[in-house]
Amino acid sequence: MTHKSQKFIALGAFLAAITASAAPKLLCPEFLRPEEYSLQARYIGENIDEASLEQSLKKYTCFVRMGDGGFLFDRFSDENKLRFLDELKRDLVSMGYEPYVEEFDSTIPLEKGLQKTGDELWAEVKHSPKNAEKEYRRGHNMVIDIKGGNPDAPYLEVSAHYDTTGGMRPGADDNGSGVVTALQIAHLLKRYPPERNVRIIFPDFEELGFQGTRAHVKLLNDRNEKIEGAIVIDMIGYFPTHAPRGEVPSLVVEIGSSRHFGHDAEHETLQTNWSLGQSMLYHQVRFGDASKLNVRAETKNAMPRTADHGPYWAAEHPAVLIAAPFDHDVINPHYHKETDTHLTMNWDYFRSTSRFSIESVMFLTGAKVTGEESTKFATESARLSQHINDDANPEVWFFSPK
Repeated sequence: MTHKSQKFIALGAFLAAITASAAPKLLCPEFLRPEEYSLQARYIGENIDEASLEQSLKKYTCFVRMGDGGFLFDRFSDENKLRFLDELKRDLVSMGYEPYVEEFDSTIPLEKGLQKTGDELWAEVKHSPKNAEKEYRRGHNMVIDIKGGNPDAPYLEVSAHYDTTGGMRPGADDNGSGVVTALQIAHLLKRYPPERNVRIIFPDFEELGFQGTRAHVKLLNDRNEKIEGAIVIDMIGYFPTHAPRGEVPSLVVEIGSSRHFGHDAEHETLQTNWSLGQSMLYHQVRFGDASKLNVRAETKNAMPRTADHGPYWAAEHPAVLIAAPFDHDVINPHYHKETDTHLTMNWDYFRSTSRFSIESVMFLTGAKVTGEESTKFATESARLSQHINDDANPEVWFFSPK
């Protein structure tokens, strides 16, 4: 994620913005009504393989050897990125998927190579003259498509960039945390098939100006392809163990406001952003443990130039960002440093944030418990129902994206 200090509004303030007079259309109203969808998402959340999450993160961030026998010191150099992609492909194929690669050209200032970090290179990209010589590198996005009940319906996309800044920076939080969460989503959607079509993307070159997502969005536009929306997961692995104000660890869902869309509160993209956020927060309020994780919505202070949701918004495709807060007193002090390893992550926090991200996708896509396991779910649903917050009435979950 690209660094900028942000301010956030609390969920309480978010809900205070409810108004029946400017109710946006819902992305998936059928998922907001039947209790069964929430119950199934929570049941699936209880089946997250936390050991697999940790092992995958260690593998992709230089702590244990990968399948080729070596360690992965970064995901920035061409050699290491291709090694990462080979290992990622092996993981996805082992789940039964057929991953494919979107290749694209990227540009960085000529002859800078690996002597500078991604941060420094991107600063030069932004400030270099338009006629300056450029070095071209091939970018590679890894993608899988998961078909739901209607193969011709639009996709709901899940995105987690995999690249890091240069110089032996393993990038555990940024963005190994997002990558392994997306991998766990892929694993669970094989076990619990979704009603909606899902596309999971691992974009390249986020650290050099979101070039992988820009290339992907261009492909969508070239194909005249509309999507249901995108859920971007970036940096969800760190919050101070002892928060400076003693607050509950928080997580941000960045959805935007009318100021990001020409001050048009009725803009279709914005309306869908709010519907996505509405659905995710509704599920969290009904089932989440507020003593462990406070999920906040970011509206007017959203920063689309800080992560991969920006290119979606620029092309008027709906997207929300799930990320840890970037307030100056809680931001990861290891951000873009050699010390961004699994050892400096807050693992209790990551277990909560990854679970929120995973359950949100399961809820939005209508992932279902099937086969023999449905008998177990029928038994467990009675227990899960006891933990529902009945005060979270879906009939009042309408608010204005002004």
